[in-house]
Amino acid sequence: MKKYLILFLILFVFFSCNRKSDFNLADDFFKQKKYEQAIIIYQKLLKNNPESDLINKKIGLSYYELSLFKEACLFIEKSLISNKFQPELKKIYGKALFNAKEYYKSIGIFYELIEETNDKNLLIDISLAYLNIKDLKNGLGKYNEWLLSFSDKDIRKEVRTQISNILQTYNKDFGCNEKSEFYKNIYEETKTTEDLINYYNTAVCLNDFPLLENLLLILTEKTKDVKYFNEITLLYIKNTKFDKAEEYVFQSEEINMNQIDTIYLRALLHYYNQRFDSALSYLNTFIEKGGTADNLDLLRGECYYQLKEYNKSIELLEKYYAANPKNLESLLRLRDNYAILKNEQKVIDLDYEIKWFYKKKYQ
Repeated sequence: MKKYLILFLILFVFFSCNRKSDFNLADDFFKQKKYEQAIIIYQKLLKNNPESDLINKKIGLSYYELSLFKEACLFIEKSLISNKFQPELKKIYGKALFNAKEYYKSIGIFYELIEETNDKNLLIDISLAYLNIKDLKNGLGKYNEWLLSFSDKDIRKEVRTQISNILQTYNKDFGCNEKSEFYKNIYEETKTTEDLINYYNTAVCLNDFPLLENLLLILTEKTKDVKYFNEITLLYIKNTKFDKAEEYVFQSEEINMNQIDTIYLRALLHYYNQRFDSALSYLNTFIEKGGTADNLDLLRGECYYQLKEYNKSIELLEKYYAANPKNLESLLRLRDNYAILKNEQKVIDLDYEIKWFYKKKYQ
């Protein structure tokens, strides 16, 4: 079927050429958005006039409309060599380069256009290109420069969405300061809960206790979501604000008594208050109810060590260290266990491993 369709298309183009001039027919196809047919005729015309800036332009624009950006760049570039002053075509060339992932080239073209036309809207194209090569400083810098020229809320929202989509492809710890500042500025402008959540999520990697506390206090008030009550509880535990942690874990339980996350949080509260017996009880209950956390074996291993149940401690810490060979804390506690049990060979082996660990770390 496809073969017959192509044959019909070729015959149709052939006979049509007899009725109209080739160029007018190609233009008609272009206007009708029949870009494949237009390209066939433009290519035929190009054989007789390969340097024609107009025909190269038309082929390039046809490919651009078909989202064949590499091919579009090839022909638009030829047109611009023949006729340099075509600002609108040059803008399309920059966008084609961008979509072809030729970000460095597109940046150069957009800079040239700003110099030639003073079109400040192109700053956002430069911004997006920089962000795609993970240059946050220039990317967000050009975005902020663009903001000074454009106040339309809908356009600003559309651009923020584009930038946000790019930032979400980054590793969460990459460019913490820049990403956090970006979402902070958005939140200060919009005051929406969604933008506050984005601001908080990017600020987490800053490890700035006053900032995170402030954001979580607003989030708990705005959303009444147990997730944020639990996160502020954990933040207070990590910063030894145990009274505050107790207050928020209690509020979380009031919102939802059936969640198991608060069991883990209570385990941590008891653990860091050195109430190892009750901490162990909470941890075991958490596991029985299907709870998971990366550090469960480490925490339980430490509890058993403090409760002088050394063999149980060893079993859990060895399991944890096998899964986390870069964790020095579990290695040191394993050595302590074996030293108490007077297993000299194990102590020697672990001393060697600890020495190797430090050597590797500080090389």
